Amino acid sequence: MRFEQLYSLITEANDFSDLPDEKPYGFWVSPQGQYYVVGPYLHAEEAENLVNNSPTLHAEYLRHKDEIHTNAHEEDFLYYKKYCKTVIEGRYMHYRNPIFDVSQYPKIKQTLKDIAAFYNLEIY
Repeated sequence: MRFEQLYSLITEANDFSDLPDEKPYGFWVSPQGQYYVVGPYLHAEEAENLVNNSPTLHAEYLRHKDEIHTNAHEEDFLYYKKYCKTVIEGRYMHYRNPIFDVSQYPKIKQTLKDIAAFYNLEIY
């Protein structure tokens, strides 16, 4: 399949039209398969933005901190909420969530595959 055809399929299925042309540093990917572009070494800042800009996530984050009596950071909370952190290095995209097995979430897996195809990356 030619790149143009593959790109067309990806953008039609997942509306990846807002992905930057140049590979970003990484992403946060939600359990629903939504992705959020992250700049170099800014996963913690983007996690804070995601939590604070979503009334639902923010309220849940505050309850979570109260329940477990900790200073959990927003990044830890996103892991708890089953978000996946990715970093792109060269032709590889690394992903992780230290709490949950990302491979058990089909929408995350599909989004990772689509992003990897868009940028011609291998997933690790």
